[in-house]
This record gives sequence, structure tokens and C-alpha cells, in this order.
Amino acid sequence: MIEQSLAAIGIDNVSIVEVPDIHNNERWVEHVRDHVKQFDIVFTNNKSVRQLFIDKGFKVKPIKVLPCVSGSLIRHKITNQDNSWTTLVPVTTANIIKQALYTFTSQDTLEDTGLAT
Repeated sequence: MIEQSLAAIGIDNVSIVEVPDIHNNERWVEHVRDHVKQFDIVFTNNKSVRQLFIDKGFKVKPIKVLPCVSGSLIRHKITNQDNSWTTLVPVTTANIIKQALYTFTSQDTLEDTGLAT
């Protein structure tokens, strides 16, 4: 969903990679490198992670945070059928979520759709 939304605005040289936490700061940078292989910039708002990557010579940028917008708020609005959530996400993201909700059946749970995380 993130990659599709970025591609819709002309950003197509991005890959989103899930990296499981190992709870070991000393090995974190190498652990990320094992999973990602090649990257130019690290985006994080975590001060510890920021420093770990800076110490290893990586370029680090903060993630832009929109005031008064959070994933929890958006999920809450979706769950409560408050369509104002669509104004809080990019159009492409809203369309992807709407499609997922359209195919959502009564026996599914929000977790089954992948929207709960």
C-alpha cells in the first residue's frame, strides 16, 4: 500500500522491507543490513536508532509526522464507519483500503484484512 501510494506520486525507487526486532542495539545495524542489503538513507524518528546508523556512517532523515494524524485514529474511524478517514491518507491509499473493505466479509476480522496493524 505504501509503495503503491508513493508510485502514484512518482516515487518508484523505494522498497519497504520488514525487519524483525532482535532487541540487541549492538547488532541492530548489521541485522538491518542483512535484511535490506542495499540502502542509501535510513528514515527514523527513534533517537537511539538514529545514532546507531549515524555512528556507522549512514545518512539518516526523520520521518515527517503529521500533527493529529495517527494509524490508530485512522483505524478507529474506519472501524466506526467514519468516512472522514479518507481525508487523512493519500487518495491511492484510501482507494486500496476501500477495496479491501469492499471485499471484507462478515466472517472476516479487521486483522484478517491486514488493516489492523
